[in-house]
Amino acid sequence: MKLLLVLSYGTGFKVWMRAGILSNCLKLIRRFASIYDEVWVFGYDDRDEVRGYRRMLAPNVRVMAKPRWVPKLVYSLLWPVLWARKLRDVGIIRTWQLWGSWAAIIFKLLLRSKLILRQGFQFSKFVKERRWLYLLATFFEKLAYMVADKVITTTKEDKNYIVWRYGIDSRRIAVIPNWIDTRLFRPMDEVEKERGRIIFVGRLERQKNILALVKAVKTIPDVKLYIFGSGSLETEVSREIEGFENIRLMGVIPHEKLPEELNKSEIFILPSLYEGHPKALLEAMACGLPVIGSDVEGIREIIEDGVNGVLCGLDSESIREKILLLASDRGLRERLGREARRYVVENFSFEKLFLRELEVHRELLSDY
Repeated sequence: MKLLLVLSYGTGFKVWMRAGILSNCLKLIRRFASIYDEVWVFGYDDRDEVRGYRRMLAPNVRVMAKPRWVPKLVYSLLWPVLWARKLRDVGIIRTWQLWGSWAAIIFKLLLRSKLILRQGFQFSKFVKERRWLYLLATFFEKLAYMVADKVITTTKEDKNYIVWRYGIDSRRIAVIPNWIDTRLFRPMDEVEKERGRIIFVGRLERQKNILALVKAVKTIPDVKLYIFGSGSLETEVSREIEGFENIRLMGVIPHEKLPEELNKSEIFILPSLYEGHPKALLEAMACGLPVIGSDVEGIREIIEDGVNGVLCGLDSESIREKILLLASDRGLRERLGREARRYVVENFSFEKLFLRELEVHRELLSDY
């Protein structure tokens, strides 16, 4: 039996490498390759880029290459038609995310295979302020959910939203959270912590509320904030931290190097305006870090305030208050860190969640 993985629009191995998540994504592909006879990948790398990553893949993984001269949108709409004949034996089509899943829908209509639509967040929720984009997003989301044989979402809140907003039968929706490699992301006794070090990992975008965090830390000279990530606010953040030696912009690092940086830190913070199911937060918790997260959807479903982390408001003063709370209490940091690690290991380990997804595949294949 063959599996077809349809990557997010514009995404491929090169994009994953730049984002520092290549090893994480390859782990999932390799695991699928251990189950299926063949795994096909529909991504957006060109032939030379695919060749460069070929050695990292199992022999039964086939990657479709995008011709350099073909625009991405044209490729996503037309190339599924051109590849359909070669993929007649595909049993399951599985998307990486909702964005770009129109290619998966075309494959499904042509191949009559079962479609698993995985989405990590509701795009329409993120664009509510932009009316026309919101209308377009809700139209496409409804179409995608109606066509899919099964929807995988990362939170119960998103499942309830899909049922309420689009009228999708709840039995067609499986809740499978983001998984964490708890063997890679773990407490490292051999790594010495830096006193007063706080770490943020994420995209430098308005959604992450990074400027409020910077404003808060400016008033706490005894702590050092290390910011890992990139995005459209990078230049603005650079200007804001100019002259403040306790705030450092570190850029993007490979995913496999992140556990060491987390273990050097005493506190992890994610003060986002909204979230889906943030892996960066879970990875920090897996490393045994005490975490601070904003009291918003997507974070408060993970952090139980005062038990496995601390919730804060969205304003800089509230963020500052919670940083001072943890920075001044080592016993509290250690207790929250232990509970955070236990929570992630019990609920988000890779193999446990992969087996839950495999049950979805087997359910669909049983009547294929």
